[in-house]
Amino acid sequence: MKKTLFVWDFHGTLEKNNVKAVQEIVNKTLKSFGKSREISLEKSVELYGLSWVDYFRSAYPEGSLSEWVKMKERAIEIQS
Repeated sequence: MKKTLFVWDFHGTLEKNNVKAVQEIVNKTLKSFGKSREISLEKSVELYGLSWVDYFRSAYPEGSLSEWVKMKERAIEIQS
């Protein structure tokens, strides 16, 4: 008999401070690409749940898709 487990995170304890971690990763990535800009915690909250590319598109709108994809790849390296 197959059993299924559901986990409910009513109080956000499983993702506590994740928004701050994402903000830090985005800012470190931007810096590693020589960009002198950062996203705020408020912006990180606004973008939460979107893709890495969306974060970089928002933080560096004059960039290109290929740059944002490279930034996404770097962000994944940083978070690992």
